[in-house]
Amino acid sequence: LGTRSAVGGLLPLNVPDHHHHETHPNMPYLPPRQFLGPHQRPLAATTRLSPRQLDLVQTEPLEPMVSEPTNTVTEAFRHEMKLLKYKLDCIWELHPNLYFGLLVALVMILVTIGAMLFYTVEDINFGQALWRSWCCVSVIIHHTKEEKALNRLIGFGLCMGGLTFFGILVGTISGQTRNKLEALRVGLNSEVVEQDHIVVAGYNKNMASLLKALCYQHETKLQQGTATRAREMIVLLSNSPRVNVEKECAEIQKCFPSVSLVYRQGDLQKYDSYNMVSCTTARKVVLLAPSGRWYNNAGDARVVSSLLALQRSLM
Repeated sequence: LGTRSAVGGLLPLNVPDHHHHETHPNMPYLPPRQFLGPHQRPLAATTRLSPRQLDLVQTEPLEPMVSEPTNTVTEAFRHEMKLLKYKLDCIWELHPNLYFGLLVALVMILVTIGAMLFYTVEDINFGQALWRSWCCVSVIIHHTKEEKALNRLIGFGLCMGGLTFFGILVGTISGQTRNKLEALRVGLNSEVVEQDHIVVAGYNKNMASLLKALCYQHETKLQQGTATRAREMIVLLSNSPRVNVEKECAEIQKCFPSVSLVYRQGDLQKYDSYNMVSCTTARKVVLLAPSGRWYNNAGDARVVSSLLALQRSLM
């Protein structure tokens, strides 16, 4: 049996079932489930109310959850900042040299602002104010020569801006130099300017034997007096990393001091790689066939493609 609440929901009475207790004395008694109407909160399971008290129960409707309003202005500002950062990253990636232009522009703006401040507080022309501002930016202790406190404050600000600029400039130059040395170490982005040299394109297990044969040939020509140059230049062009090639070439370089080995990394199927090692002015161009899985799968096709690229570079 149950009674109806104030809003029409059917609530069962939590009356103990004596028949259940008599038939199952060892099992605990569980009250029946409550059947609630819409917008009603359940009563506690241990509540025992009379039918009259249940009729007086006033169930409170659930308050709807109100989400906090989002600030559209803040979200739009964050989106614009993300978009600006993305555009700047794209510009730096496509045009890395613009970084120096930006530094120069910032220094010019800083010097101009300092000149306007000096022109305002001092009875001097704009040219003198511009020179004083530049001296404060470029010379660290120049602001200490100012006599007035306001001029010293302006000079100190310009000095801090100059220190920041020159620090970034020195860091950028050192980073570019380190990247250039690393590129030379790997063998990238450096054109060989040689004449009457030998180009060995490709890499396989026969490279060491070929280099030794070329070195012995040059030593023989030196003894006979028929060598065209005192120091032979051999340029190695390969897709393999320089570390793998240096392991085989280190011993050859020590045994034959009259031979110089230069390594460049490039794609043998592109004619730009052959232009990088100056194949047009080379005395010999030796193309090594690929070995290993490339030879088993498509070695002939790669050799033909490399020959076509070499022919195009020689045209």
